Amino acid sequence: MKRRAKVICCAVGFLWCQAGIAHANRWAETIERLKPTVVNLEVTTHINIGLDRAGRWHGTGFIVDANRGIIATNRHLTSISPARIKITFVDGSSTEGKLFYYDYNHDFAFIRFDPSSVTVPL
Repeated sequence: MKRRAKVICCAVGFLWCQAGIAHANRWAETIERLKPTVVNLEVTTHINIGLDRAGRWHGTGFIVDANRGIIATNRHLTSISPARIKITFVDGSSTEGKLFYYDYNHDFAFIRFDPSSVTVPL
């Protein structure tokens, strides 16, 4: 009886580990599939308006709509002051973007770029 319980426990443990590996593989596949949608952003501004400050900072965003050239990011990364936003894609290509919309209270923003200016690697 004890031996049977050990065998069942080992079998359940093995299946549990296999399920965990399968789950991890799904995450790895999902990450690999979505990696091209992540972009690097470099924001540079020389003038400060309101709570913004002049300077240069880096962050990331992700492509929401490649056909329309829309990227989502955090509002604290963008600037409501006049700014230069450089977008760098996973393949190394880059383009300029403009602040399209921001929500100061919920800390998100949308940046727009000309999709015909780059080949979006999706």
